[in-house]
Amino acid sequence: MALQLGNILSGSSLIIVVVSLLLVGLLYSRGSAWYRLRHQSASYRKINQKYGSLARIGPNELITDDGEIIRRMNAARSKYRLSRRENPTVENDIDEQLSEFVDLIRRKYLSTDGDFRPIDFAKKIQFFTLDVITRIADGRAFGYLTSDSDVFSYIETTEAAIPFLAALGDVPWLSQLLINETVLGSIGPKPTDKTGMGKMMGVAKEVADGRYGPNAKDQQNMLGSFVRHGLPRHQCEPEIIFQIMAGSETTATAIRGTMLSLLASPFAYLRLRREIDTAVAERRISSPVKADESKGLEYLQAVIDEGLRINIPFSGLVMKEVPPEGDTIHGKFIPGGTRIATNFLGIQRSTAIFGPDADLFRPERWLNLHPDKAREMTRTVELVFGDGRWGCSGKSVAFIELNQVYVELLRNFDFQLINPKKPMHSLNRNMFMQKDMLVKVTERV
Repeated sequence: MALQLGNILSGSSLIIVVVSLLLVGLLYSRGSAWYRLRHQSASYRKINQKYGSLARIGPNELITDDGEIIRRMNAARSKYRLSRRENPTVENDIDEQLSEFVDLIRRKYLSTDGDFRPIDFAKKIQFFTLDVITRIADGRAFGYLTSDSDVFSYIETTEAAIPFLAALGDVPWLSQLLINETVLGSIGPKPTDKTGMGKMMGVAKEVADGRYGPNAKDQQNMLGSFVRHGLPRHQCEPEIIFQIMAGSETTATAIRGTMLSLLASPFAYLRLRREIDTAVAERRISSPVKADESKGLEYLQAVIDEGLRINIPFSGLVMKEVPPEGDTIHGKFIPGGTRIATNFLGIQRSTAIFGPDADLFRPERWLNLHPDKAREMTRTVELVFGDGRWGCSGKSVAFIELNQVYVELLRNFDFQLINPKKPMHSLNRNMFMQKDMLVKVTERV
């Protein structure tokens, strides 16, 4: 038996077994490391709390929850490397989709004493943000609100893909192995697909057809801006899809989380509603409300900032690479090529900036502040959109949506959680997949 086993493991067979065992060991080691940090934001926050504002999370990776370091890496003249609003009708486009959202609620989801019609607010608010961003990006809403459905099965397909994409983002060598023309050409989505991401690629191609070539027409929207600034077509098509995904998912997360925080905090909910009612009675806001009018509502602004802080829209690492000559941070030399990640949750829950109750949704923390403190807190919260040359291009659009949506919803309707013990199902994979936020909506009288 021993002789037979020796013959089996001799020569090339032995080499294959050894290599296979090493490969399995490597995959297990890397997989275990990723699994321990799979809850992303919560795990990363604990790392900085335990090891300081600049902590090691990999052989060549650091993570920080220091806003000043983030701004330093993202500054216009920074040597760190990455590892526009030009649409005059943007507010009218948002007004249009907000009216569609209000109409959808009235048409299908208003409850009365004799008719109970629960609505999954998490899903419907994503319909709203998808129609907003597609209307702004290429001049036409895809019709999620009017059809009250997942058009092209985009949401279903995206939710299935996000965990896989998050894993690729956390394991660079796996991304290099799988994200290439050969693999994607064989098993990736295609513009000829009838549903999902492939269908969105087909739509992006169709939209780009009308913006390039001899008969192309200039339009004042996001895509028109890309064309005017010389973005080539092969870059424009994936940019359309990216704008739709990034612009809808993150804003929907912020709105869901803030509404949930309001519904779980009756004092804040009622105070915001009173402020809106007073502004309506005094004719300080129109219908639908304009973003500039909303900025005059002090408590609303506090709710928006506090909602973004407590409910971060994105928790990915967004690594920046230290320049070749290295850098010195807090007295420590960081070698060139080191990657530094952003700890979004850690930054937004900083007790040094937001006080000892930084984990609590409390909009009042934003009121009656010294100007210097208000500036510090505002600059910190706006880091959820990135900063400097890598800041989110859709930040201004997102703030218009946030300044309008809470006013229009609370001036028209009353909201009540149906299952406060399980108010919403939320899965964090850099972006948040959220559903089952069931609420009862009634008309205000």
